[in-house]
This record gives sequence, structure tokens and C-alpha cells, in this order.
Amino acid sequence: MDYNPRGKINGFTLKMIAIITMLIDHTAAAILERALNCYTFEVINQNRQAWVIVYYILRLIGRMAFPIFIYLLVEGFLYTRSAGKYALRLLVFAVISELPFDLAFSYANYWYDNYDGVHWYTHWIGLLAHQNVFWTLGIGMLAMWAMEALRTAFYEKEDSEKLRGLAWMMLRVLLQIVIAGIAMIAAYILRTDYGQFGVAAILVMYLLRNYRIIGLTLAIGVLSLQSNIEIIAILMLLPVYFYNGERGKQMKYFFYGFYPVHLLVLTLIAAAIGLPIFAKF
Repeated sequence: MDYNPRGKINGFTLKMIAIITMLIDHTAAAILERALNCYTFEVINQNRQAWVIVYYILRLIGRMAFPIFIYLLVEGFLYTRSAGKYALRLLVFAVISELPFDLAFSYANYWYDNYDGVHWYTHWIGLLAHQNVFWTLGIGMLAMWAMEALRTAFYEKEDSEKLRGLAWMMLRVLLQIVIAGIAMIAAYILRTDYGQFGVAAILVMYLLRNYRIIGLTLAIGVLSLQSNIEIIAILMLLPVYFYNGERGKQMKYFFYGFYPVHLLVLTLIAAAIGLPIFAKF
């Protein structure tokens, strides 16, 4: 990947930008959205329109996190000693984070109003309705690993006599398209965060890894196909442009652990201020 040697932003700073914007987004989704849906929550009802505006501003800020995670994931893949261990680590944290994710965003919780207040209940099938972003990143990592293995295996064959080399290259490209398709379908079926668009964005960044600004721009464009508000993430081209390629402070497991922990904390805060979390029987 190309870097800006004069840039003042290192990998640690990029990760902190991503984490802070993600926290802002998740605070809006886990607490404010829950409060807006709970019509008996007086603090919100007193000035609902203003809170709705605040909610959308916070969600807009949150759109800036995932493109940075994509960029750092691709960079990590290019420099890791073991893509398999990297993918396994992502998938392990996907499992660890799933319950906190479901609790925070209430995908397993449904509410209804029968004219005497809002009642919440939990249905087990709701746990399958949406899966956390680690699943998306893990699927993307596995797809990059498979595509890179193909590129390595076909390298010498593609360097042979012109027509034969062209045929091998076309076969490799076809197989890589199949891999990308399988990965996107897996994300769609599992209903992972950002779904097939998230995986596609990861692979676009991977394929254009030597042109990081172009790659990230197109990756954001892919995400915008899912939701047009994702286009706000174009602002993240600025810190990525000034990224100097240095790793900075090493706190690898802090960044992994932050995801499930902050989701649990947000859920506890929601419960502490009187927002419904669990079913009432």
C-alpha cells in the first residue's frame, strides 16, 4: 500500500478515530433510538423533534467508522504472518460479541403498544435477525485469503506464453469472482452488519490496495449503495491520506475487546435510565 511519508497520522490514531465515531453511532442506536421508540420516556417526549435531529446527526458521524475498519483490515491482511489466525481471531470475537450486540441493538427485542403503555418482549428467533460486524470482517478476511492464494498459485502460469498466460489469468479472475460471490452470499444469508455490501467494500479495497485513496473512495461508494448516508464517510479520506504507515501504540486486544464491552456498557446504561431491555412476563 502507498503511504504519505510526511503524514502525521499513524495506525493507532486511525483506530481511535474509528472507535470514537463507532461509539458515537452505537450510543445513538443503543440508547437514543430505544428512547425514541419508547413513547413513555418523558425526557424524549418533551422535545421529540430536537432529539430526532440529534439522533440522525450522531448516526451520520457513525458512518465514518466502518470505512476505516475496512482500510485497516486490508492493511492488516497484507502484513500479517498468518491470515488464518487473523480470520480465526475475528470469528472468535464475532461469537463473543453476538449477545452484547443483540442486547444493545434490540434485534431480539420487539415492542408493541396496546393503549396502556409500551411492552417489550424477547423472542429467540430475533437473535438470528442481525449479526455483528466481526462476522462481516471475518468473512471478508477469509475471502481475501482465498483470493490471494489463487493469485499466488496462478502467478507463474500467468507469466507463460501470451495466450496460455491470458487463459490462466482469465480463469483466476473467474475463480476470484466466484469467491467474492460466495462471501457476499454468506454475509447476506447470515445477515451480518453491512451485509454483502460490507464484504464487497472490503474486497474492493483489497483489489485496489496499491491505490488506497481510490480504493477507499470506491469502497465507500459500494457502502452507499446500501444506504446513501454512507457517503458522508468520504470525509475519512483526509485522515487516510495523511496516514504515514506507522503502527503507533500497540493495543491490539484493546481494540478487539472494546467492541463487546462497550455494547454491554451501553445496554447497562439504557437499563439504568429506565429504558426496557428484557421481556416482562
